[in-house]
Amino acid sequence: MLTPTDLQAFLDSHAIRAEILHLDAPTPTVETAARAVGAQPDQIVKSVLFLVRGEPVLAVACGTARIDRRKLAAHYRVGRKRVKLAAADAVLRITGYPAGAVPPFGHPQPIPTLLDPGVLVHEQVYAGGGAGNALVRLHPADILRVTAAQVLDLLARPSPSPASQPALAGKTALVTGAGRGVGRAIAEALAAQGVAVAANDINPDNLTQTVQHITQKGGRAREYLADVSKKFPLQAMLNQIEDDGSTIDLLVHTARVTPRRALLKMDEWEWRRTLEVNLTAAFLLTQVAGRVMRSRESGGLILHLVQTSTQPNYAAYRAAAAGVLALARAAAQELVPDGIHVAALVYQRESQAVIEKTLSLCASQTPPPSPVIFLDAQPDAPDHC
Repeated sequence: MLTPTDLQAFLDSHAIRAEILHLDAPTPTVETAARAVGAQPDQIVKSVLFLVRGEPVLAVACGTARIDRRKLAAHYRVGRKRVKLAAADAVLRITGYPAGAVPPFGHPQPIPTLLDPGVLVHEQVYAGGGAGNALVRLHPADILRVTAAQVLDLLARPSPSPASQPALAGKTALVTGAGRGVGRAIAEALAAQGVAVAANDINPDNLTQTVQHITQKGGRAREYLADVSKKFPLQAMLNQIEDDGSTIDLLVHTARVTPRRALLKMDEWEWRRTLEVNLTAAFLLTQVAGRVMRSRESGGLILHLVQTSTQPNYAAYRAAAAGVLALARAAAQELVPDGIHVAALVYQRESQAVIEKTLSLCASQTPPPSPVIFLDAQPDAPDHC
């Protein structure tokens, strides 16, 4: 049987930035694991071994929701009875680790892996650490990189209640940065509420995956590939959305870039690109979408998402973030007579709370309580412009 020591050797050999946490007691459930490390339940990753036509498949997902065997069956085009949860002895034999402590990688042989997109929403997650009293803290991107996993919606999700749908059903939302992370999660959540999603990203492969996830679950979505930091491609995208028979009721802007160099090492191109994507795009989207909303005299919501605490004090990123907050304040005041509500939602980490707050703001019939909404207490947020 493999141990956390073997997992540590795997982490070192694959240059994975992770830390194995040795706990005082076993954590047999998602809830106990979350309490032990002071995390949210949706940050706890479970790696569950299935046998599909007798062959091992590892399903990696977050939180307490169960993995839906029907989705695995549909993915592999087999009957549901051909997808079986592996017994404890098979888990140990195939993965090298006991059931309940299986990490997403580091097994004796590579295992085909399916990764739920909810895992990628988080900045960091906690997975099985190779023993009942161990967890490994790591970045979701490393799971995707090391396992070469296929991203697939795996969880059994309750249907939205009838009471939750009327406020959003039938609307159209443009979601930028919808190819991955929180943008993808918001696009899928809006679609589940009956919203037609115009999904935008600059990466065509990621964008196609998002739209496929939505349509496979019965939602409505179209992909629109465009660089929203450039006015002409952005205007062409809005025109195409209208040509496709839709108009924008909601704009949720999540696209951003993160500079990789500190101030004294940053070149001019990286500075300008950060401001273009993180600030200029917010201005252009507010202007172009605002014109569309005003022309049809039915109002709408323009929501900019700003993440702060995961970034060091990079000058370009923080300058752009502060600019978005100032833009939201000014635009909210200027556009409210037209029934157009503008706000910036500031958050520390990508989580289910961000998605839920976004849905709440989109569904509200009244203006946001403030043009700048802080989801968490953030003493270091760029709120002074």
